[in-house]
Parts: sequence; structure tokens; C-alpha cells
Amino acid sequence: MNYPFVVLVYLVLMILSCVNQCSAIYCYVCSSTTLAACGDEFSISPSDGKLRFWCDGGSCVKRRGTRVDGSVRRVEIMRGCIVRRSENCYSEFYNNLDTKACSCNTDFCNGSPQNKQRKSMLLFFTSVFFSLFLAHISYS
Repeated sequence: MNYPFVVLVYLVLMILSCVNQCSAIYCYVCSSTTLAACGDEFSISPSDGKLRFWCDGGSCVKRRGTRVDGSVRRVEIMRGCIVRRSENCYSEFYNNLDTKACSCNTDFCNGSPQNKQRKSMLLFFTSVFFSLFLAHISYS
């Protein structure tokens, strides 16, 4: 097997997986208080132009909190664009509500488990690369 070629392919895949993190991204912008499809059972497609926003130099965010109004508890989901952050989750007071917020840096990542799929793909390619690398070392 041509190992320099394998390394080159791996590096190209790594660069391609990071391209969206280096530029502006699209984010969903909506709230479950005004649109039920924006809730936990997210059912909006990237082709729905009314709810996507060009987030220039920022990050996408999904916030989830529970509003208590007397004896009524209501989960609220808010999706949007924020100032650039690293991909992580944190607690935040937003819109008079204690929320758990998660920021991400790929197109439409605040709408679906797409970000998890990207990380899984990266982990898969990393595993394959190191397996081939270790196999090469053991046969040398």
C-alpha cells in the first residue's frame, strides 16, 4: 500500500471537514414559542429559506430552557446566531430564562445531530489512519 498517498488522503479529508469552521455559516433562527417545528422534535429543512440566517463570522446556537408560569411548565427552544464561540455547551440566562445553550460552527448545526455525524466521521477517519499507520510500522 502506498502510505504517503494514504496520509495525503487523510490530510485532505481533515481539511475538508474543517472548511465550514473557517468561514461564515448558515444557522436556523427560530423559537418554539412561535413555531412548534422549532422544538425538540425539529422538523425544518435547510431549504426553508424563512428560517435560515447567514451568520457571518459567528456561531450557531441552540438554547433550551423550561419556563414556569404558575403551575404550568413549558419547554422553550431558541435557535440562532451568536458571536463566534468554540463548540461547547454551557448554562446561560437568556430571555428571562435559565437555559442550556450549545454552540457549533458548521452549516445548520443548531438544527439536527449533523454536528455529531461530522465528529463521528472525523473519529472514523482518524481511527482508519492510525490503524494503517500502526500496521505499516509493525511490518517495517
